[in-house]
Amino acid sequence: MEKNYIIGNNVLTLMCDDEEVYQRINKWLAIFKNVDKSQSINLLTINKSIMRLVLFNEEILNVKLESTDLYPIIMNVISNLIDDEDNLVLHSSVISNNKSGILILGTFGAGKTNLALISEKHGYKINSADFSWLTIKNRKLYLEKGSCYLKYESKERNLSNDDCQSEIKIDKIIYLIGACDGGKLKVDRILNYKHIVKRIFPFANWHSSMPLIGSDLELPINNLYIKTFLSKLSKLDIDFLLVRGDSNDLISMINGKMVI
Repeated sequence: MEKNYIIGNNVLTLMCDDEEVYQRINKWLAIFKNVDKSQSINLLTINKSIMRLVLFNEEILNVKLESTDLYPIIMNVISNLIDDEDNLVLHSSVISNNKSGILILGTFGAGKTNLALISEKHGYKINSADFSWLTIKNRKLYLEKGSCYLKYESKERNLSNDDCQSEIKIDKIIYLIGACDGGKLKVDRILNYKHIVKRIFPFANWHSSMPLIGSDLELPINNLYIKTFLSKLSKLDIDFLLVRGDSNDLISMINGKMVI
C-alpha cells in the first residue's frame, strides 16, 4: 500500500505492508492532499514491522516498529515538513465561533478534547482535534489546517473536512492547567512574552523530547524555528489565558455571559 501526501511545501511518500498501521497513519494524515508522485526525498516505509524514515534525503530511523512510537514519529514527520519561522505544528485543539478562533493547549489528559466537545453544545465548531498547523500572516495568527481525527474515551469520529480546512483567525489562546466539572473557574491573563514562549514551547517539540521505545535515536526538530515562531506569536494582539476549573463556565466566560 502506498500513498503520497503534500505536507507543507513537501511531499511524503508512505509505503506500508500492514493494513491496520496503514489505516492509523492515514487517519492522522487525512487533512493533507494526495498526489501522484513516485519519488520523494521524504519517505516512510513499514515492511515486516521494520520502519524506515527518510527526511530530506537523510535516513533518520531504520528500526523495528514499536506501536507506542508510531504517533510521536508521525507527529515529528509532520512538524519537520511544515515548521519554519512562520509556520508551526502544535499539539492543540482549535474551536471557533463566527470565524473567531480559540487555540486550546494542555498536556495529555488536561481536558482539551472535553472542552472542545462541550463547546459544540454552545454553538462552536471544532476545527482541530489534536494537532494544529498554525501560520503567522500580516501580524495575525491563523489555523491553516486542523487535524480531523477525534478520539475520546472509547469513541472516535472524523470532523468535518470543511471545518478542518478552513482558515481561522486565532483571537485567544487557552492553556488548560486542568479542566473539571463543577470546579471553581480560575483564569489568569499572561502578558509576559517570555513566559508565553516557555509555556507553549513543549507543545511544539514534545515528540522529539520524549524517548522512543524501539530506538535509542532522537527524533530531529529545529528548535530555532519553534523559538522564532513563538517569539513572533507572543508579540501579537492575542489573549493568553491560564485556566483551571469548570469547562461550561469557561465557555460562558468566553461568550461574555459570565464575569470572572
